[in-house]
Amino acid sequence: MKDEIVVGMFALSFALWVTSHLAIVAGLLVRPPRLRAPLALVVVPLAPYWALREKMRARGIAWIFGGIAYAMAWLLASG
Repeated sequence: MKDEIVVGMFALSFALWVTSHLAIVAGLLVRPPRLRAPLALVVVPLAPYWALREKMRARGIAWIFGGIAYAMAWLLASG
């Protein structure tokens, strides 16, 4: 039972993390300066920072929550 929960946590948290990351990049692409979008795509930790600065709070919080949940699933799987 524990394995199924951890696998589900992996899948859901990774999906949330990637989806919010791409939503942040799309939001940065329509706001000047547009150079931040490709940079945030490559340098991953810049995405939530710029999201919170650009008033995309829900996206930034979702990114942070997804990353923390993914890290917790990783720790549960290795332990």
